[in-house]
Amino acid sequence: MILILPCAGGSASNFNKYKKYSNDFYIYEYSGHWSRYEEQLETSIEQSVRSLKKDIINSNVKEITLFGHSMGGLIAWNLANEVLKEGVNVKQLYIAACCPLEVKPDFLESICDDLDIKVLLHNIRQVQDKVLKSAFFNEDLLPIIKNDFSMVKRFINEYNPEDNTPLSVPITCLYGEDDPVIKPVEMELWRKYTSAEFRCISFPGNHFFLYEKDNVKGIADILLGNK
Repeated sequence: MILILPCAGGSASNFNKYKKYSNDFYIYEYSGHWSRYEEQLETSIEQSVRSLKKDIINSNVKEITLFGHSMGGLIAWNLANEVLKEGVNVKQLYIAACCPLEVKPDFLESICDDLDIKVLLHNIRQVQDKVLKSAFFNEDLLPIIKNDFSMVKRFINEYNPEDNTPLSVPITCLYGEDDPVIKPVEMELWRKYTSAEFRCISFPGNHFFLYEKDNVKGIADILLGNK
């Protein structure tokens, strides 16, 4: 099983194109997001991890590969720590476009209000201006994104590096060469979070390079262990 964890405000449907490469991909939808919009939003990374851990244990999963994009990378790392304690074998941890915990991203620290979020989404070219002005975005999506950013900011600010024990799990980091918010040197810092093999791989594109059709097969091959 390869569990895919989307970014802040992200939808599981963004990764549907990966399903054609394997039935092993399971794309998670966070509570309160998109297809689960009627459910209550979770308000902390720890709460999301507890929900995921419960689902994994109840499903009697014995081995799992975790892949997290941006916020999903933080959740994947935390989840790996937790399920290992329960005897679940984490075969591989993949982290995409996500700073390690000791790095406080400038874009995250500078977000104070709705306008800051809209400027960020415009600058990383993920959301068109007409969408940012729409009632759907402002009434339905913006509260979700604000909630998720708050979760990430709180988790990073409360992190104590002295609590970190390297995982005995291989970590592969993926990043977009033109990502305006994540630097390659920051992705390399994940190396100290594992005592096993570490790789860092770049792809054309920005923070959302995983969605670009020219990258999907290559990323799927990496996740499936074919590269």
